[in-house]
Amino acid sequence: MSDLEYTGTEFIEGFFMVAGLLWLTGGILLIAIAIIGAGTGATPPVA
Repeated sequence: MSDLEYTGTEFIEGFFMVAGLLWLTGGILLIAIAIIGAGTGATPPVA
């Protein structure tokens, strides 16, 4: 486990950075879709 942690530290940090950015943008998109859906009544807003 120690060699994996040593060799994969930078990869894991980069992965979580990208995943965090995708999660943030995805959350913004989901909120926008929920607001639009609530305004039009097409899709129920998911909290």
